[in-house]
Amino acid sequence: MEDNRYEIFIDEKQKIIQYKHWGILKIEDIGEAWQQLLKTEEFTKMGYNLLSDYSEADFNFSVGNTMIVWDFFKSIQHILRNKKEAVIATNPFTTAISILFENEAYKNLNFEVKTFTTRDVALDWLRK
Repeated sequence: MEDNRYEIFIDEKQKIIQYKHWGILKIEDIGEAWQQLLKTEEFTKMGYNLLSDYSEADFNFSVGNTMIVWDFFKSIQHILRNKKEAVIATNPFTTAISILFENEAYKNLNFEVKTFTTRDVALDWLRK
């Protein structure tokens, strides 16, 4: 990624890692952010959940490319197991991609993913 189009914030009080993307995203851009997440002990060892905000982003990849993400998730299932990820998506394509992962992630990885349109509702769900 040429310019950083994401930021990561660790909320120690709520035990939530928040990351926000903006701009037009390729699949590699999302992968780069995940590589940074995997460098945080809060995510890998301390059980923090994840808030992924794509409300200001547009995905520039096809549904077929989501297999790359799915394969990556399977490779880190030992880290994802019993975690929750709230995804904030406000455009139809981003929402559809996120929803594709909801059932499969829980069924196959015990990783609970839910898609929301607002930050407040997403945070409420993560706190439960």
